[in-house]
Amino acid sequence: MVLRRKPDSLIAVLPALRENAKYQGQDKLTVIVWMIAQASLGDLSVGLYAWARNLLPIVNSKTGNPQSRDLVLQLVEKILSTPKARPILVNGAVRKGERLIPPSSFEILVGLLTLNLQLD
Repeated sequence: MVLRRKPDSLIAVLPALRENAKYQGQDKLTVIVWMIAQASLGDLSVGLYAWARNLLPIVNSKTGNPQSRDLVLQLVEKILSTPKARPILVNGAVRKGERLIPPSSFEILVGLLTLNLQLD
């Protein structure tokens, strides 16, 4: 309920989720995906921000398994398929001066798109 009403509260814990080993691993992934999904119900920009910083690297990871990748991609599909997602995300800023998708995450996306185009 907190994540839906105050989605920005997730932003404060993102570094701990990303950097602390006790929040890593397949068994924790479903809870983190759920948390980001709840926050995105309150604010799509916060959901995409959290997804790009915490979950996108899993898609590109050599150690990630297909189920993890599928779960992560299903979440972003849900975020992006929300009615009016495009204008909200194009115009939305999570924090003043911060990008919704950081350059490192954008590089991962471009690499994945390039790889997919080569495979097709």
